[in-house]
Amino acid sequence: MSGMKKLMFGTTALIIAAIVFALMLNITKNDLKKQISDNPGGNKSSAAASGQTNTVDQDYLFFTYNLNISLDANVSGCLIDNTGEKFNYTLTGNTTVLTPEEAFSKVLKKKDELSGTDFIKEKDISNLCEVLNLIDADMEFQTEENGTGNGISTLYGIVYSSGEPSLIKIYSTGDTIEDPTDGNAIVIQKYFRKKLNEFELSSI
Repeated sequence: MSGMKKLMFGTTALIIAAIVFALMLNITKNDLKKQISDNPGGNKSSAAASGQTNTVDQDYLFFTYNLNISLDANVSGCLIDNTGEKFNYTLTGNTTVLTPEEAFSKVLKKKDELSGTDFIKEKDISNLCEVLNLIDADMEFQTEENGTGNGISTLYGIVYSSGEPSLIKIYSTGDTIEDPTDGNAIVIQKYFRKKLNEFELSSI
């Protein structure tokens, strides 16, 4: 092989290697984003299609609602904002009559009294927002009665319509298990389960 041919062969090999490396790096870097293409729900009946918007500019991303009647009827959980910080809350008193939406409203009003701690890494926030924006708001759940006596913990995504936040259920665990059937909700469920090292939602 002449020197020129060797040079051309070597250059081509380097270009191919660089392309392969770039593709692998992109897949690793955007693991959450990659999973969007695997979702079976698509945009047709998602939050995005219904006029709701989810960008990193929105104030809040997720809300957890933990209810255990045996523990003084308290509602607890956390609010996660657009910087990835989580703010733990507890609503005491006769809170069993509070819906998740009512609890969310109360927590927003007392947000300034809560202390935040880092929870979601900055690199994951935009991808989580994108996946959240694709969830089918009308999805069904696979439900199982567990009867553990530990109450129910539910993770909600926060979506915005005309500037107003609302909750969309992603999954529940505890006495009643509700697993999502929408592929995008499953992506977020898997993310939180991995993030929590398989502990229940109430542990955060």
